[in-house]
Amino acid sequence: MPEPKTVPHVVDKADIPENVKEAVVSGYKRHKNYDGGTYWTAEYIKIPESAKIYKNVIIGPGVELPEGIKIGMGSTIGAGSKIGKNTVIGKEVYIGENCEIGEKAVIGNEVELSAGIKIGMGSTIGAGTKIGKNTVIGKEVYIGENSDIGEEVVIGKDAKIDNNVTIKEEVIIGPEVELSAGIKIGMGSTIGAGSKIGKNTVIGKEVYIGENSDIGEEVVIGKDVKIDNNVTIKEEVIIEPEVELSAGIKIGMGSTIGAGTKIGPGTVIGERVNIGENCEIGEEVDIGEGVVEIKDNVIIEKGSKIGERAYIGENSTIDGVVEEGAIIKPGTYYRKKDPEAYASRKEFEEDLKLFKR
Repeated sequence: MPEPKTVPHVVDKADIPENVKEAVVSGYKRHKNYDGGTYWTAEYIKIPESAKIYKNVIIGPGVELPEGIKIGMGSTIGAGSKIGKNTVIGKEVYIGENCEIGEKAVIGNEVELSAGIKIGMGSTIGAGTKIGKNTVIGKEVYIGENSDIGEEVVIGKDAKIDNNVTIKEEVIIGPEVELSAGIKIGMGSTIGAGSKIGKNTVIGKEVYIGENSDIGEEVVIGKDVKIDNNVTIKEEVIIEPEVELSAGIKIGMGSTIGAGTKIGPGTVIGERVNIGENCEIGEEVDIGEGVVEIKDNVIIEKGSKIGERAYIGENSTIDGVVEEGAIIKPGTYYRKKDPEAYASRKEFEEDLKLFKR
């Protein structure tokens, strides 16, 4: 592109980038860069000798440029922003006002950073990603390409976020979290430190997931769900709104947990189990695999065992062992211990009488 000779010529020429037009109108200084191109800065911007700044870059008032910085063609750095040493900024990047980017960060091509963002040392933001204002990103965070991160999000150090992830406003992502490609996280949710979430999982608003939990691919978690530490949820599970899962729970592939259900610590739920709404399941319950059906408002007491292919009708209470394939009618109080759990034959016979009533 030929060097413009007058300001009117630059502003009127259609092939001049919009950011350059604005810089000229604002009275920015024109500089020759190291390869003969032109870039623009506000007054009093100090350019380090080791900087590599490509053509059509715009640098606003009060920006601090360090040694070793590289800024790709057509990028804009907003007023008051501070960039750390040896940071690399790609082509056509937009950095809003008063951003802070730590040393050795890498900002990919066509990234958009809104005002007030803070990015820690050594972090990477992949090409095409957009980040909302006042978001804080810790050290050594990796965010993949074409992700969309909302305003006032907090992302802890060493987090890994893959491509095409959507994170809404005011979400907290703890340190060392791993988010696979295509995940969507609703506004105000929290993902605890060390947790891992599989690709294409969808997490609703105001969800809390504790530390070191492992959630599989294509899981759906409704709004206001509470998941404690060290929970394992396999692929294609559906967790409906307002469910509460205590620490150490394991849920098998393809299972569904109905809205408002609460499950105690250490419970194990097999594959393809359907649990209805507003159930209460105690600690250390073992629910078998193979299309177990538990209807709404069921109570399952601590330590109970539900066999494979069992059916439990609504409003029932279970205290003990439900055999494989058993059918429990709605409204039943069912109490049957595992024979091995009895202290004596007499205790077993007394319990059997209760069960037969």
